[in-house]
Amino acid sequence: MKFDFYEKPYKQIFLLTIMKLIMLLASIYVIIAGGFSVTDYNAFALSCAAPNIAESYEESDVVFVGEVVSKEYLEPSHERELIAESLFSIKEPFKGVNQDSVKVLSDEKFWGINFTQGAEYLVFADYSGSEIQSQLCGPTNLIEFSNIDLVRNISENIILPPLKQISAGIIPENVTCVEGLHLIFKVTDYSPACVKQSTAQKLMVRGWTVLGNP
Repeated sequence: MKFDFYEKPYKQIFLLTIMKLIMLLASIYVIIAGGFSVTDYNAFALSCAAPNIAESYEESDVVFVGEVVSKEYLEPSHERELIAESLFSIKEPFKGVNQDSVKVLSDEKFWGINFTQGAEYLVFADYSGSEIQSQLCGPTNLIEFSNIDLVRNISENIILPPLKQISAGIIPENVTCVEGLHLIFKVTDYSPACVKQSTAQKLMVRGWTVLGNP
């Protein structure tokens, strides 16, 4: 018996099989897409590179060890969907805080830390206006998972960049450079910079800088 695909029974079976396959693929897509819609922010959070503690300390406005005393969620808005405000009792201040307690905002939907009441954290944060905001992809973590000795060492020995020293009230000629770097001043506005000797000589040839006091 000769098989003829175009005979009606065979054609219907083929089309029905194709339709079932399409429906199956569509169902799988919906399940996968739904799963990513719930967990996509976690996937992004996990893509954060391991932070450099020394660089994070230098760039952060606020660094401290504290215990979460209380936590509440702010009223959702267009810009804030899942923002938690945690009140910390300061145990060990390192940078940017001189009070006994501070409130820290954390965006728990994207990269933010989900602070737990009663737990202690090493916190790296920045000022956003008058508010303190935990960093996205920063080194903030529970105290038991933090290298607190490294942070203590950094806080005792770190030398701020020239412009941050100026912002702290240090006059340009009193800016301190780390060992191996030399203090120079830009000719146009006499802003300070710390560079290697070889770099300083090149900048002098180009007329960009002068050495020593402006």
